[in-house]
Amino acid sequence: MTQPAAWRLVIAAGGTGGHIYPGIAVARRFLVRYPDTEVLFVGHAGGLEERLLPQEGFRCMTVTVQALQGRSRWAQIRALGALGVGTLQAMRLLRRMRPHLVIGAGGYVMGPVICAAALLRVPRVLMEQNLRPGLTVRSLARYAQCVFTAFADSALHLPGRTTLYTGTPVREDICQVESSALRGAEAPLHLLVFGGSQGAHHINQAMMQAAPWLAAQQPRIRLVHQTGEADCAEVTQAYAHAGLQAEVVPFLHDMAARYRWADLVLCRAGASTLAELTVCGKPAILVPYPYAADDHQRHNALAMQHQGAAQVIFDAELSGARLAEVLEPLLDTPDLLHQQAAQSRALGRPQAAEAIVTACVQLLQTTAEGAL
Repeated sequence: MTQPAAWRLVIAAGGTGGHIYPGIAVARRFLVRYPDTEVLFVGHAGGLEERLLPQEGFRCMTVTVQALQGRSRWAQIRALGALGVGTLQAMRLLRRMRPHLVIGAGGYVMGPVICAAALLRVPRVLMEQNLRPGLTVRSLARYAQCVFTAFADSALHLPGRTTLYTGTPVREDICQVESSALRGAEAPLHLLVFGGSQGAHHINQAMMQAAPWLAAQQPRIRLVHQTGEADCAEVTQAYAHAGLQAEVVPFLHDMAARYRWADLVLCRAGASTLAELTVCGKPAILVPYPYAADDHQRHNALAMQHQGAAQVIFDAELSGARLAEVLEPLLDTPDLLHQQAAQSRALGRPQAAEAIVTACVQLLQTTAEGAL
């Protein structure tokens, strides 16, 4: 195959940072290897992608799409109608750009874009960040040449489909976070708490309940807590009332620096977050979001716990007292954290984006040779 002067890629990703950032990581790895690559992201109107992607230096266009799972019968009918409209819109976009490859990086916006690519016979691949593939990936896998998975066992849930275990692509600055020096028994524990771009209200509540206990542990513990906009003032006030010194912020922009600082992370169990934790080798206390589609965060978190890289507190049992119960032995026995950190690092896949790009280029070469 004669390689084109520049690859043209369409990446469908939307809804959450956990879908968008892996797509960005793959796009940037393509640009490192092939600097003239042209990338277009496709999302849905009003989604995070419309704000985030231009900030990251990428073009984003939108198509009509609605969520299908977990909705009323009438809403599902409307969503199927929107899928038809969105597929026609995506076909127009693809005809104009004439991409060499379409990548479904996550979110239900993949539906119309991958369907359009299949109708136009454009090579297409999917990325699945969760242990158990969601409805969108399960439905679209039959139309894709390959599904790149974050967990080796994900292939068991996609029988008969071509899969490749690559791990979840992580932003380059986070991949470069080095292993932390081992914390001695007398050194303070650096605890990083976050709940995604909007925060996690239940985690915030539990941390406020735990504030008096945390204050009593100072100076053995140092705390950074990302709350989201809605709870920031309340958490700040609760900590001040308890006498707990902490950095409380609504949003964290410098995640690589924050991971570098942290000895332990308390967070939800989204797939991209777990990929970042393992690439950085950070032990964690994971609180799976109980309303995630297909309960995928619980499966992700339990896989981490089974490997000895994290401890899991289910949302229904989360409280200040439960947090204190889990944190206390980690404060008193640094070796426990060191062991979990080593297990976390062993699970990391810092070369995930590179592996996906390599597989995509091989797919394009094979497709082109078969057409000769």
